[in-house]
Amino acid sequence: MVNLSVLPNINNKFQNIFHTKPKNIAIPTAIIAGVSVKLKSQPTEDSFELTQKSENLNNKKFISEFIYGNNPSIENVMKTHDFTQYGKKGIPLKYPRENFVSDLNNSLNGLSCDAKKNILEKFNLRENLDIDGIAKVNKSLELSSKEQNINSIIEKFYSNEPNIKDENVNKAINTLIKGMPEFNMTIGKVQHGTHIYSVDIHTMQVMQKSLNHPDYETLSNEDKAVLKLAILMHDFGKNGKVVTEGHASQSKIDAQKVLENYNIDNNIKDRVLNVVENHHWFEKYNKGIINAKEVKQIFKTPEDLKIAKIMAKSDLEGISSGFHKWIMHTSTQEEFDKLFYSKMDEINF
Repeated sequence: MVNLSVLPNINNKFQNIFHTKPKNIAIPTAIIAGVSVKLKSQPTEDSFELTQKSENLNNKKFISEFIYGNNPSIENVMKTHDFTQYGKKGIPLKYPRENFVSDLNNSLNGLSCDAKKNILEKFNLRENLDIDGIAKVNKSLELSSKEQNINSIIEKFYSNEPNIKDENVNKAINTLIKGMPEFNMTIGKVQHGTHIYSVDIHTMQVMQKSLNHPDYETLSNEDKAVLKLAILMHDFGKNGKVVTEGHASQSKIDAQKVLENYNIDNNIKDRVLNVVENHHWFEKYNKGIINAKEVKQIFKTPEDLKIAKIMAKSDLEGISSGFHKWIMHTSTQEEFDKLFYSKMDEINF
């Protein structure tokens, strides 16, 4: 059995989550960040054209190179770089989260709790044990001087740059945070005790494990894009330092706002949001709360079910090096894989 002394402290909430005992490649016209896509058998940089809606070259680069995988160097970084080395501190940034939060708090000093809440709500933020939410830049022309200061702090944080010595890793992360600046809000956000990584490092772990999953290369380009976008935003709704009940629903709300920044086909958008909202489906299935038929009703198509299966395994494994084995009452990765895949085989169209 697993030596529990080597695992992180397990919050009581998680001790009863699982009760299992051992025993065509085609580019859609869909996902574009302010760009339009031509149908081709293989996506190329030339297949993306700027529209009049947006001239955001960072979005174009993000979709082409990060989401559709047109940059082999970025794909390699995401598959191989050891993100766990950053632990709870998160990806190194030139303007780190601790400075961002400190600057926000200093700007809010002297205000009542209600006044703080009202101001933060204008920027889609909330104050708990941490500064939570996915900040938005407020474009209103009627901001007070204090609100203008907060706006400038958010703009500074969103125009961030990674501070990583490895040039290829630095470029890959820069492509991500420039193309989806809201992702900065997860960087360095400390989670509750069960998680040994910050939200961003957990997310990078889920991404890496998904890209290395044996079924990943069987996905179409469109399906890979849905998976990657869902992974990046699946924990947007988490509050720092505490277990956040219902964070999947909040993540969907936040993800929907972020997706408005891109010119994305509604069908693809709905697929991404559905995966985000239901990324804890395996917990319910494993506890018998939902059955195989109901899982298929949630994800509706074989493609989305495959995406959900890949992400479920990666999400569970991305908590720590041993939590997933402990929760499934297995001692080794081999035992865990065998048990997990046997459960996945129970659900097929």
